[in-house]
Amino acid sequence: MKEQGMLVVDDELPMHEGIMRNISGGGMMFIGTHRYRTGELVYVRFHFGKNYRQCIRILESSSDASQEPGSGYRSRAEFVGMEWRVREGLIRYIFARERTDRKLELE
Repeated sequence: MKEQGMLVVDDELPMHEGIMRNISGGGMMFIGTHRYRTGELVYVRFHFGKNYRQCIRILESSSDASQEPGSGYRSRAEFVGMEWRVREGLIRYIFARERTDRKLELE
């Protein structure tokens, strides 16, 4: 539903669950039990340093050969309409996590 030019999503609607495996300032890769259509717009909620609510466009959704619990499909997606401040904050957090991970590997 649109409200004052913004997309408003009812958080009470049932959602598919998935596990995020990779994230960047441009998008994410996740695994889950639902297969999406290429080009489909999907509303996601995730926590990565803080809570995010974002629209993504599915680039690819295919069978996940790893057969991890809760998996079935691996999906790649790009962020749609992400504000530049939000994107910059996400990128800063990703780099901070990578620096911490590298530091721990060296110890």
